[in-house]
Amino acid sequence: MKILDNEEEVTKDVEVLDLTGVSLMERMLFVMNEVRIEKNGKNTFSNYDYFKPEEINKKVNPLFLKYKIFPQFTTYIKGYETQTLESMNDAISTKTQIEYREIAKLSLTDILNPSDVLVYEMPLRDIEIKGANKMQNVGGVRTYAKRYLYMEALNISDNSLDLDGNDMSNKKNAKATSKDDKLAEAINAIKIKVDVLRKAQIKDTEI
Repeated sequence: MKILDNEEEVTKDVEVLDLTGVSLMERMLFVMNEVRIEKNGKNTFSNYDYFKPEEINKKVNPLFLKYKIFPQFTTYIKGYETQTLESMNDAISTKTQIEYREIAKLSLTDILNPSDVLVYEMPLRDIEIKGANKMQNVGGVRTYAKRYLYMEALNISDNSLDLDGNDMSNKKNAKATSKDDKLAEAINAIKIKVDVLRKAQIKDTEI
């Protein structure tokens, strides 16, 4: 691979490379090696940082242009065969049914050889974005999926999603503590009510 003379200027800031004989997977490694993205997004409601989609596009699109890779994000419906119990009383009797899920798909196509394509997929799940209407929720789901697929394709790790990471452990512990506290409060409230009923000489069987 070598840099060619810019006889035709494609863009001002993008190098024109001779990519003859360089596979799509190898070029993706070049992109992974060169891309540097910081978490500039801040979710103040849940208090975490995230990769902003516009930052990903800003860093990645020039590299895709440089290495002649065309990204395309789409969604489609896919049917899955699943086995379900015919009856709760009969664990052996099962039936097959089809579950339909919407799948997000990121295709990275070799512009020099369009038959060579790398595909990344993930199922879409409904989310509720506070303050958003239904269409904004639809867009939000796709924005999440696109970001995660780009992270997968570019081998970008997010420590905040690591189950062994401090952030996730702290959140998990905080949730567990919160649940324990609520349970303790509920039990306490029941004990107080039971004591009141007993003082009123109500029998335990009636309580």
